[in-house]
Amino acid sequence: MESFRNRNEVVNTPLLTLVIAFVLAQTTSAFACRLKIVLAMDISASVDAKEDQLQRQGMAGALLDEQVTSAFFASKDPVALAVIEWNGPTEQNIISNWRMVYDLSDLQHISTTISNSIRGSDLPKTAMGEALLFSKNLLDAGPNCARSKIDLSADGSNNSGPSPFEIYSKYFPPDIQVNGLPINAGEFEAELHLIEYFKTDVIRGEKAFLIIAEGFDDFERAMREKLLMEIYPNAFLAKSN
Repeated sequence: MESFRNRNEVVNTPLLTLVIAFVLAQTTSAFACRLKIVLAMDISASVDAKEDQLQRQGMAGALLDEQVTSAFFASKDPVALAVIEWNGPTEQNIISNWRMVYDLSDLQHISTTISNSIRGSDLPKTAMGEALLFSKNLLDAGPNCARSKIDLSADGSNNSGPSPFEIYSKYFPPDIQVNGLPINAGEFEAELHLIEYFKTDVIRGEKAFLIIAEGFDDFERAMREKLLMEIYPNAFLAKSN
C-alpha cells in the first residue's frame, strides 16, 4: 500500500506547480514597476547659479551613464522616475513628472527635461521636511510599484518648517526608503556637520545609505553611484570590484 507521503507527492506535485505559477503571475501583475524613485534636488540660496547647473547637468548625465542604463534594464520590470526641485516651505516644483522607464528613449527624455529645466526660485530657506512630504505625496500619486524610494540631495540642513523627523513620524509609512546625497561644500555654518546630520536625521528605512559629493563638481559622480545603488545594487558591487 502506498504511503501517505508518497501518495501526497504523486497527487499534489502537479497541483503545487500550478499554484506556484499562479502566485508568481499574480505577484508580477500586482505592480506596474519594480521601483519608483523621486529625485529631489536642493535649489536654496546657498546653491549659486553655477552650482545649480552642475546639479542639473550632473543628474542628466548620470541618468545616461552606460552602467546606470544597464542597471535600469537589468530586469524586465521597469523603474518609474520623477524629479523635483525644492527650497522654502512652499517652493517645491516638479521638473519631470512620473515616467515609466521602458527603454533608453525614456531615460533620454527625462535627461533632456532635466538638462533644459530652469531654476524656479532661490529663497534663503532649506525646508527639507516639506520637501520630503512633497516627495512622499508624489510617490502616493505615482504608479503602483513594488518599492518606493526618495533620493534627497542638499548642501545644508533643515532650517525652515518641520524637521525630517517630524514629517517621518506623522506622515511616512515604514516602507518608504529615503537615501541621501549630501553635497559637502562646507561654506556655511549649517553645512559644517552636514554628513552627520544626513546620517542621523535624513536617511530612513532598512539599508538606507548616503553617497557623498565632495562639492558640486563631484555631483555627477555621486549621483551615478547613488542611482546604481538604488536601482540595482549588484551592478554597483560589480563596478566596485
